[in-house]
Amino acid sequence: MLFWSNRLSVVLMARQFGQQAFLLKRFGRIGDGNLIENPELSFENKHGILTRAAASRCITRAEAAVRCFFQNHQPDQLWVWNGCNLVRQTMVAEAVRMGIGRLFFEVGNFPGKLFVDKEGVNCRSWYFKHRHELRKSYVDMGGFKVWKEAFLATKRQQHLVPQARFADTFNLKFIYDLIGFWFLGAITSDPPRPVWRTIDFMQKMLHQVPLDVFQPEREPGYFFFPLQVSTDSQVLWNSDISQADALRKATEMARKEGRLLVVKPHPAEPHWAATRKILHLKKQLGFKLVGGNTFILLEHCSRAITLNSTVGLEAILLGKPVLTLGHAHYSGFDELDLIIYIEKYLLNIDFFSEEPISESQLDAVLTRGNI
Repeated sequence: MLFWSNRLSVVLMARQFGQQAFLLKRFGRIGDGNLIENPELSFENKHGILTRAAASRCITRAEAAVRCFFQNHQPDQLWVWNGCNLVRQTMVAEAVRMGIGRLFFEVGNFPGKLFVDKEGVNCRSWYFKHRHELRKSYVDMGGFKVWKEAFLATKRQQHLVPQARFADTFNLKFIYDLIGFWFLGAITSDPPRPVWRTIDFMQKMLHQVPLDVFQPEREPGYFFFPLQVSTDSQVLWNSDISQADALRKATEMARKEGRLLVVKPHPAEPHWAATRKILHLKKQLGFKLVGGNTFILLEHCSRAITLNSTVGLEAILLGKPVLTLGHAHYSGFDELDLIIYIEKYLLNIDFFSEEPISESQLDAVLTRGNI
């Protein structure tokens, strides 16, 4: 197995574990730029991270590096995390051109689960296009009921988001990435902006988000909108509207039905700039910004509204109506779809565990490429 990344920190970590790892670097030559036809459709361009010209430059540089790497190492399969940014999209496009198999990985929507798919993740996956074919699968309804009761009991006591444990930690390994970007020629589709990152992190540490006092059991029937991390690929790539516009739309819907709109910030939001924007919208639109246990908030709401958050799946699990304003792979789910997704499609691999995966888990990953 070969590891390949444009982040020096990832390369060094892989080597610490005795793996062969390479840094994705610029070459003297560039590609023809034809692998990705519409750079303006990339989330980097659509959301102002890169101009169209900068996106095109990123693609041509990545294309030459990827093509050279594949020709030299001739991999049997490409494993990609998420696959959303331009560098990864270029890798995937070249793998398609050369007939190399692909597998895409993403954090599962439930604890101890991993999403693995041969075409993409979320609404760009094989699963999203073919989920109706899985409805013929046998499901253990009794076993699922036991799992559901245990899951809900745990969540009602304490609803933790695994990513949140990193939210208040400054990523010092990013210093290695800067060395790679500035001195070793590593390709990036996201300007490093170390000064901005540092200032933004310090502002987050210095400010506490002012939350409204709210007791959900005393104000039932509200609409609930759980915020997502502002840089989540689901927000940037799989939604035609921003979270700000979604909040405006949700506020209008709540007013029309005489409901209160309750909004909960994502506990892993790393950027104070994004939080500041939400606070401005709160003053403008008048929704409540609350903390507390997400499951308790879901249980007392009359409807959940989201772009495409995992909380939408949790709402379905609780039998709540869900409106997705972005593109979500679970849009239109009924209970059977949810059971099959959890029991039959997500793999029993915990991304956040530090334990090595077993041979049976590896076999399950490899088999996923044959679905």
